[in-house]
Amino acid sequence: MYQAEIIVSGLVQGVNYRYNTRETAQKIGLVGWVKNMPDETVKIIAQGEKEKIDKLLVWCREGSEIAKVEDVKVNWSELGEDTEIYQEFEIEY
Repeated sequence: MYQAEIIVSGLVQGVNYRYNTRETAQKIGLVGWVKNMPDETVKIIAQGEKEKIDKLLVWCREGSEIAKVEDVKVNWSELGEDTEIYQEFEIEY
């Protein structure tokens, strides 16, 4: 199992990006969270099988209908003993 820390930049706040990210991640079967950041990016922590996270990344590059994604950065790690494991995918505030 893997964890991806994803930072999405562009016009990604105020365009339903978080809501649609949660919906997409839940359909794929991932757990974690999505949050608007003060620097106008969106941060996503996604946990699950690598193939499922890859599907989320494809979606992240497109975004919600009115989003304009400029960049997606990803840091991968394997889930370890010291990693917090999430039970569902949520929007954080």
